[in-house]
Amino acid sequence: MDWTIRRLQGKLDGMPLRASSGNTLQAQRHANTDNPLQAQLHAHSYNPLHAPLHAHSDNTLQAPLPGSSFEPPLASSGTTQQAGSGMGLLLLMAYGSLALRLDADGTELELKRGDMAYAPPGSLPSVHAGSGRMQELYLLGIEADCASVRELGLPSQGALLHTLRLDWMVGRLRTLLEEDSDREPGYRVRGEGIALEIAALWSREAHAGRPTPVAERHLERMKAYIQDKYREKVTKEDLGRCIGRTPNYAATLFRQGTGQTISGYVHAQRMRTAVYMLSESLLTIEEIADYLGYGEVSYFQRIFGRTFGMPPSRYAGRSD
Repeated sequence: MDWTIRRLQGKLDGMPLRASSGNTLQAQRHANTDNPLQAQLHAHSYNPLHAPLHAHSDNTLQAPLPGSSFEPPLASSGTTQQAGSGMGLLLLMAYGSLALRLDADGTELELKRGDMAYAPPGSLPSVHAGSGRMQELYLLGIEADCASVRELGLPSQGALLHTLRLDWMVGRLRTLLEEDSDREPGYRVRGEGIALEIAALWSREAHAGRPTPVAERHLERMKAYIQDKYREKVTKEDLGRCIGRTPNYAATLFRQGTGQTISGYVHAQRMRTAVYMLSESLLTIEEIADYLGYGEVSYFQRIFGRTFGMPPSRYAGRSD
């Protein structure tokens, strides 16, 4: 299965987007010298080089990705790929808000923090800034016609939902970006697994529908509790007391709402802090492990390696 990954940061004024077969993820943005697009381009391809932005005579910036010949985004004349072939595109709004059209003639939707949209092959999604604020947008292209993706039952029309797994989704997308950037042996295989996992959980949320307002409040309270206590041991009994329900109810709701177990979510919060501390602090690995609540440094190293595919000592060395 082919996949592409990209993160856009900055003031995204207006951008037609296209994910297509042939390892291509393309974007076009109107040039504005006072408001430059800040983008980190990453693509799963057979060419490890990254292409620069190219200025064109029609006052646009074109961003072809490596491993592909340049072709502009498809016009609205109907020259799209056939349905069921090519690349579908998952968009995750990690910060800020944008106006989103899932197709050239489609209704404009507001894409807010935590919203996640799917644009099937042949569609022409575009985003437009509405408030002038800074935005952070992730784009994951997946080959829609492979057997694994077909089994997920992704919609044939564009769809939008507000994910309850925002932290998890962002974490996995960042891991995918790192895999593509580092290009260690087997990165394409691991990347395929991560991309499929993200698509599967988006599909699961789409089929399950939105939880009740009470369940959403309970989820947010439990996540806030963990954010405050993640350096300590957190159990289902703790979360049950937090929301005034039974431990089993709390554990089941948490798993359904986040896609993670309580312990898995706690580890994820710890690993986010670990990455920051390894990059920005002068603490040793042993001191970081102790700060995060790991009694044994070997246990911390094992969880870190399982999460990021490398030991913390290597991550710290890479950040120098």
